[in-house]
Amino acid sequence: MQWTLCLGCQQLQKNIYIYSMSRLLVLSMMLFLIQGSALGQPPAAINLKHYVVADKKLGTINCYVTDKGIDKEKPLLLYLDGSGDRPLFRFKIDSARKSNIMYSTITFNYDSLAALYHVVFISKPGVKFADSVFVSSLDSNVETNTPAEYTTRLSAGWRAEAASAVLDFLPGVLKVDARKVVVMGYSEGSQVAPHVAVLNKKVTHVVLFSGNGINQLYDFIIQERLRAGRGEISHEEAQTNIGALMSTFSNIYKHPLSTDSFWAGHTYLRWSSFCNTDPMDYMLQLKIPIYLAMGTADENTQVLSTDYLALEFLRRGKNNLIYKSYPSCNHFFQKIIKNAPPEDHLDEVTNEMFEWLNKQ
Repeated sequence: MQWTLCLGCQQLQKNIYIYSMSRLLVLSMMLFLIQGSALGQPPAAINLKHYVVADKKLGTINCYVTDKGIDKEKPLLLYLDGSGDRPLFRFKIDSARKSNIMYSTITFNYDSLAALYHVVFISKPGVKFADSVFVSSLDSNVETNTPAEYTTRLSAGWRAEAASAVLDFLPGVLKVDARKVVVMGYSEGSQVAPHVAVLNKKVTHVVLFSGNGINQLYDFIIQERLRAGRGEISHEEAQTNIGALMSTFSNIYKHPLSTDSFWAGHTYLRWSSFCNTDPMDYMLQLKIPIYLAMGTADENTQVLSTDYLALEFLRRGKNNLIYKSYPSCNHFFQKIIKNAPPEDHLDEVTNEMFEWLNKQ
């Protein structure tokens, strides 16, 4: 039995395409050809300034702000990336050919955006800002060890509270235009962003890409029903698979704080914390503008859950949700075309969102 899982999208590196410096990322990570001189010099070499926020409960929170125009008063945009223990930047170095590639969990060109915003990123607990891996070939797949602090601390609560702490800290060191403080999340980050806005009243706008509307665990059940509906498996097989899922989910909810038990590469703590309160529950509390972009062919985060979210906003008479769905696009806004390579639309989707945001 196999389930499609993106959570950080660790398994998708083999599908990455190479873009020029002005292009956006591919799949879960943006990919740049970079100069060797940048290696070993982050974050300054990547045009970011490092700040540390110390918190008794959360531990050390490492955040990074675009340094272009850092002394100017600007709106602030905090980006929350997808799940997994990957650094914000990862260098794969081919020692034989002396060439290298940089991967990033950031899905847009932050250096260009720095003219308009203080753009902010946060490392997950215990995860380095950047890491370098030497390989015999740039095509090599490389697995790294998960930091112990990530395993013990990573939860929906940690991510939301850390983001809120950063939003409280930065106005003390930057000139922030408080009229526009944006929290933008992608995939798992999209589940966190509404929670941040509930915690911190400084947030004026929320932007969500490829995120859940309701319980993330329900996505796996939907997948099985859809597979049966498409004839990929029988309805009897789907029911058997769902029974196994329910058994696993029962164990997760019975042991919600466990960091020793894992499912699909993540601790029970991670799963229970993200699946204890639905993103919709936070979103419905908000009166500020919310922008949500989803691909209708997303098999990692089901569009059915965000369709339900949009319906619930209508039912309650709330008009602060902008819901954009992109037909035939997957989790990374690649349009799935039969008998042809996927067609990338991430630039288009991102630019459309920023056009909206810049007018706010």
